[in-house]
Amino acid sequence: MQRPRRGFLLALVLVTSLGVGYTAKPQSKSPSKVAVTSLKLTDFVAHVREQEFSKSGLTFGASEVTIGHRADGSWAYHRSVYSPDGKGETGVLTELLDVPAKKYVMIADPFIKSVMTFYLTDEHLHRLWAAENGCEATGVKEQLWRQAISPGQRRQILGLDAVRVERTDERSGLRRVIWVAPQFDCLALEQTEDYPDGARNNRSFVSLHVGPPPQSLFEIPADYIERSPIAFEAAFEARFPGHRIWYNPNIIRAKQVEYLHGRERHLQER
Repeated sequence: MQRPRRGFLLALVLVTSLGVGYTAKPQSKSPSKVAVTSLKLTDFVAHVREQEFSKSGLTFGASEVTIGHRADGSWAYHRSVYSPDGKGETGVLTELLDVPAKKYVMIADPFIKSVMTFYLTDEHLHRLWAAENGCEATGVKEQLWRQAISPGQRRQILGLDAVRVERTDERSGLRRVIWVAPQFDCLALEQTEDYPDGARNNRSFVSLHVGPPPQSLFEIPADYIERSPIAFEAAFEARFPGHRIWYNPNIIRAKQVEYLHGRERHLQER
């Protein structure tokens, strides 16, 4: 279940680090006469394909993802996964961000039938929300000013105008090339991550339908057990001996603290 190279589960990273961790290459400010649509949230449902390639070019991971996105900034990610024991059992890893309720939820279905709910501060909620919403929030606006009129930096994807944006993590050397739709909240329609060792992740939208997502994408099974990160990890390892969700003990400890603080704060606010 561990995804050491996966850069697409933003919420799992953010719950621990409170930050995206990528910095855009410095760009000079461009004239304001180049128009890029301002933030306008949109309801939509999308299907996405994700692939992971080794440094030799072999495919070693692939997932199908269904995304439900609401106009209030809430989102649901349902990602197909396989059991880590090699027996081919299929499941779904679900992540939900509920903006009105200020909570992030992770569901492991059906492997351990467990739910992990993080209640968020306003700052933390904004960071999770901002990672997924809008040209301003995603930090790519200045690149869009420059590249919106540059040859070879624009193309059509699923009927939408897309603009190429490049971002690099100066510490790790991870390079990301993203094709975003400025008129659609800077939605990342295609994304490639290139690692210094030659490994690569690809992510691309295969369909996109504008309109309210079905409520079923945001539902939490009533019979699933709420667990803390430590208990969640223990249940997974009991189900699949020798396998974990998070292999770094510092990550799970940080998640546990965040989880307990959030629940205590939530009880006080009720």
